Amino acid sequence: MKRLVLSFSLLLTLSLPLMFISACDEVEELVAFFVTVEPNDYNFTVDSTSTSPGKAEKVLFQTGVSFDLDSILEVHGVSSGMIGGCWFQRLAVAIDSPAVATFNFVDSFRVTVSNDSLFSTETEVAQIVIVDPAVTIVELNVYNLDVVAMMQGQKIWVRLYGALPVPLPYPAIYMHLSSRVKLRVEPLE
Repeated sequence: MKRLVLSFSLLLTLSLPLMFISACDEVEELVAFFVTVEPNDYNFTVDSTSTSPGKAEKVLFQTGVSFDLDSILEVHGVSSGMIGGCWFQRLAVAIDSPAVATFNFVDSFRVTVSNDSLFSTETEVAQIVIVDPAVTIVELNVYNLDVVAMMQGQKIWVRLYGALPVPLPYPAIYMHLSSRVKLRVEPLE
């Protein structure tokens, strides 16, 4: 009987810290919150002198996207925190000018992200394989992929590829990339 009581006491003593750690993780999960951010549109130009038609994809545009974590924390009444998750929810490419231009010169688009401007390592986050040639706005199919590991601080690099099988119908086409991002913010208090 003493052995049973001793074994039970030892089991209870060892399991209490594990239950406490588990409870702390659950509290941390409850404190974290999600924020949807729509960064400014990123304008870019594709011109006939810098792109030539062909089957290979071409880099059409790349930029660094920064998130103002301090402002996000302030709005939510939190003094310090970190980004614990980052998901693209929407990526779209639109033609701004010429007004009569359509995407009749593009077969497909895809977007990748990286933690550096050289794109040493890239992760694809969205694509569209067949672009309707009659449209002026293309919504890409976005993957539900957490890319927080690709972030460098509060910044992530975004690159747009396009397959341009035919010459551009105009000397230059002015476009923009728009996005919506969901961030998981983890307070550090």
